[in-house]
Amino acid sequence: MPGLSSSSDVQLDLVQTWFRLQGDLVGIFGVAVRTALDEVIETARTTRWSLEQCGNQEKAYVGVKLENVVRGIFSFERGALGMDYDVAGIDVDCKWSKSWGRWQIPREAVGHICLLIWADDPRSEMAVGLIRIREQILVGGNQDKKRTLQSPGGISEIRWLVPRTPLLPPNFLLQLPDADRSA
Repeated sequence: MPGLSSSSDVQLDLVQTWFRLQGDLVGIFGVAVRTALDEVIETARTTRWSLEQCGNQEKAYVGVKLENVVRGIFSFERGALGMDYDVAGIDVDCKWSKSWGRWQIPREAVGHICLLIWADDPRSEMAVGLIRIREQILVGGNQDKKRTLQSPGGISEIRWLVPRTPLLPPNFLLQLPDADRSA
């Protein structure tokens, strides 16, 4: 439904309602994000305590980890049209960003609904929203032909399931004073 705005989108309404019926979305998505970040940081094996200590490939892997953690939490099947999830019979793609508003949207997601997840680990902040991707709200392009949402135009169309909040479960080691962490 590429021509629809977010205010008249029956599928987006259904997906939003489905998520809202799942209960404490701050808690559910907080655990999902914390799990994905911790699995990439992998402190026990690497002695790292921050995503910033990871290489670029590892940082990029957070999105894949998060997609899989969310799939497991909600028992989602893959979408019939090639997106990450089937939510109430509707294809939904999952997009992660550690930079506010910088979700990378691939060409194949245009016309589909995206579950947008953002987190700032040092600040223990996160946000989760839904949006129908339309050509009109995308800008730029990288070497993979992925684009980002217009700011503020595209970002204003996001339907927030979890508005930006400082309720991401904290990274315990990141919160410690340097001397204690080093010890």
